[in-house]
Amino acid sequence: MGRYRGFLLPAKTAVIALLVLACAGLAVEKTVYVGPSLVDCTGDGMQKCLMVREDSEGNWTLFQGVIERFAFQPGFQYTLKIKEEEGIGDASGDSRAPQWTLVEVLDKLETPASGLDGRTWKLVSIRLGEQSTPMDDGRFSADFDLNEGTISGLAGCDRYSAAMATDGNKISISTPEVTKKTCPKAVVDMERRFFSALENANSFVIEGDSLKVHYAEIGEMIFWSANETAPPQADEVQMQAAAQAIEMTPQDTTSVQDQTDLAEEQSTEGKQKAHYMTIRGLL
Repeated sequence: MGRYRGFLLPAKTAVIALLVLACAGLAVEKTVYVGPSLVDCTGDGMQKCLMVREDSEGNWTLFQGVIERFAFQPGFQYTLKIKEEEGIGDASGDSRAPQWTLVEVLDKLETPASGLDGRTWKLVSIRLGEQSTPMDDGRFSADFDLNEGTISGLAGCDRYSAAMATDGNKISISTPEVTKKTCPKAVVDMERRFFSALENANSFVIEGDSLKVHYAEIGEMIFWSANETAPPQADEVQMQAAAQAIEMTPQDTTSVQDQTDLAEEQSTEGKQKAHYMTIRGLL
């Protein structure tokens, strides 16, 4: 016989009660930080995890469990007070993962990444160092889904998707999965450079309807929100002709217009021949 809180219990019952008390977890309260987007828990992308850390400046870790009573909203970084209860061991003696329950939302801060969501971004130019090339044909795009932690879109003639994560204005993108269409070699070359830039992306800036993604230290991709009217893309020859017009007298205006019309005709013909060669050798 055993004694439990003043009551006599059979020896077997007393042992079971003691085991339950020993296995029951202790509850503690602590502060944790939750990142603004979900990421793949594993490589197959079948499950999404929260990014969490207990140190505000520490590295993010993946949390595969559920924070009870917490409603996650992508695009916001949270500071939470949670109650952590150690898991109760099962019959085999294996312990279960700790259980988290929300006590209080201490802070909810909108992050720059929230501006990425809900818009289709069209690539309008790509730059490496001092050399920049316009990309205004709409063949390259990016759609960010912070809830799923993904980026997807068009790339030449293929479609792509990749996992991505943000932390403030920092961004990381995994190797994209790409459809296997039969594309012209020149397009494949462009796609390869585009994907290389995505994989090396490290930060971004949103300025109104413009998105700048920085990569490889000296590279920059500029996207324009497809939900808005993109700014007109002037050809270099036209820009030079316009600049010359400033210095010309009124009687020279007709010649400037002729030069501009000719430049437009040459540009249109040239684009048909060099449509897929716009960023060759840049990345």
